[in-house]
Amino acid sequence: MSPAIQITPVTRLPDGYLTSCDFGFQIARYAQPAFDTPIDSWPLLPVTPFRKDYPLAPFVNEESETFLARHRGEAVGHITLSNNWNGYALIEEIVVSAHVRRLGIATALLETAKLWAQRHETSGLMLETQNTNLPACRCYQRFGFILGGIDHLLYRAHPDLADHEIALFWYLPFNSEMGY
Repeated sequence: MSPAIQITPVTRLPDGYLTSCDFGFQIARYAQPAFDTPIDSWPLLPVTPFRKDYPLAPFVNEESETFLARHRGEAVGHITLSNNWNGYALIEEIVVSAHVRRLGIATALLETAKLWAQRHETSGLMLETQNTNLPACRCYQRFGFILGGIDHLLYRAHPDLADHEIALFWYLPFNSEMGY
């Protein structure tokens, strides 16, 4: 990890942090996900470019643990983890501010999550994202996650938040006997 990046556990996010960071991203394509296939091979459906800003729901509570990422002292991202019912550590939320993306912050947060999950003796890590967030999907795949589930219906009740998005469930199993 770069010395410019510090990851620390927090019991609350800093005042003003959520409003001072830009966690949104531009969408120009929807991916058509496929199992056991590199993301760069997924067919892409071009759409009229638009900006996506997901409502954040920081899970800073007694059932989870949140880690704050700082880059050169500035709060720029966080990850929240909890134990999931299936024995995996669930990444409930991971975000990095747009102005510091591609500097290794997401990888540092994922490394922190992996260590946390191993300390809690989980079966691995899991998270959910969407087929519109291709940079995040590439990051997860580079880190070693595999696509374990595709849900075409999860967001249909909220077209104002996620019109035609497909939920993607990513897993990083720790047990090598699973063949991964």
